[in-house]
Amino acid sequence: MKRIAIALLLVLVATVAQATTIEDMQMGNVVIDDLASVSGVVVVAINTSSSNGFWIAEAPYGAYNGIYAYGPNADVAVGDVLDIVDGQYTEYYDLSELKTFDATITVTGTMAVPTPFMISAADLFADMEAFEGCVVTLTDGMIVDAVLDYGTWTAMTLDGQAVLFDDYMFDATTVMVDQCYNSVTGVIDYGYGEYKVHPLADGVELTDCTVATDEFSFEGVKALYR
Repeated sequence: MKRIAIALLLVLVATVAQATTIEDMQMGNVVIDDLASVSGVVVVAINTSSSNGFWIAEAPYGAYNGIYAYGPNADVAVGDVLDIVDGQYTEYYDLSELKTFDATITVTGTMAVPTPFMISAADLFADMEAFEGCVVTLTDGMIVDAVLDYGTWTAMTLDGQAVLFDDYMFDATTVMVDQCYNSVTGVIDYGYGEYKVHPLADGVELTDCTVATDEFSFEGVKALYR
């Protein structure tokens, strides 16, 4: 009987979600597909292209402090502070997610949305995985060089970094080749084998980079950002 009781106890313990942090999940300290609970996280963005998906973050709101919560988003708003009990940590084609379809989500309050992490494209590209699921502001000036299929486009930073963008929250119909960005604020995402940025709805800061035709040069465009 004692052995049976111990076995039952072990089963019960194994099915209880462990209290954890987003950083624990992003650093691989939580077993894939295990239940996980987080508390005091804030909603920093909502996937408006789907009814299932929002991004949450925890202090200090930097590297490894954000993750995609895959589940119904109708009852949460940007700035909501949440406790999530019995979510499931998973890796969806290498994208870290906290599945919340069967979780208990409690809004415990609201707060000002944390200031996005300021970073250059070069520093971001040096360790993209660290910022997966995080809201960042790319501080580079950049020029749109291609409008692609399925609401995606690319822009080239002034130091030669190509950045891929997607339209989960931003109106891609407004994007045109040769537009210039002073900065972009959005969520870092991973899918189909590559990283990309989902700009927030108001996350693109346009700038006028027009130069006279007879004076046009890449150095001339760069000078406009100084």
